Amino acid sequence: MGVMIAVGSITIINQYKKEAFDTTREKQSINIANNVKRSMISLQNTNGSKTVDLPDRIAGGTYRLGLKDQIYVFTNFRNYSVGIESLDAIYDLQGSSPGGSVKIFKQGNKISLRSN
Repeated sequence: MGVMIAVGSITIINQYKKEAFDTTREKQSINIANNVKRSMISLQNTNGSKTVDLPDRIAGGTYRLGLKDQIYVFTNFRNYSVGIESLDAIYDLQGSSPGGSVKIFKQGNKISLRSN
């Protein structure tokens, strides 16, 4: 009986840890995508570039950013995305980068992302 309680307790603790990492990963991913979005918005009325310093890791794991029709954050466990509807025009979005410092470039209706 004691072994069953111990196994049950370990299972509950592991599930709690997994859920805590999932929540942390989701919050960090959305915050990163929103940081990129704010930088894109700041470039709307001009051509140029902006460097954005982002964390190297999310919840202890690596990640990758991508621009297409949205801002994507790809982790080893799940992918997250943030819309770009607050931009004042339609832009051709492209590029990807691992986590860390990234550079966002805007030229005309094109916005691209790459590692810094």
